[in-house]
Amino acid sequence: MIRNEDIEIYLDKCQFRYEKLDEGIWKVDVPEDRVEGIVVSHVQPVVIVEVRLMKIPDDVDASFYRRLLEANVQDVTHGAFGIHDKYVVLIDVLESENLDLNEIKASIQSISFSVVQYYKQFTHLALV
Repeated sequence: MIRNEDIEIYLDKCQFRYEKLDEGIWKVDVPEDRVEGIVVSHVQPVVIVEVRLMKIPDDVDASFYRRLLEANVQDVTHGAFGIHDKYVVLIDVLESENLDLNEIKASIQSISFSVVQYYKQFTHLALV
């Protein structure tokens, strides 16, 4: 069974900058992608990796939500887009029982890449 100390070892080995916010919760930054504020939380039996992409303006139309759903199917390798408290979020849920370094690294990198890839696109759709 993975422990919180194991997750910190993985984050160190992956050379991600991180800050422990609470027991089982870390804020991870990926400076090479200029992405900050990825939250990794460990709640047995899962590890959750998530980041807020943007606040959703009140007046967005259906094309915005349609593009979110299309991106989930076509482009997001790990996790999915979702909506939580008026924010677009990217979230990935990993089984913690057999979690290894490559799995958590791939999840964080995929979330970071998706932020870089989609932030401008969704911001533009929200303004149209």
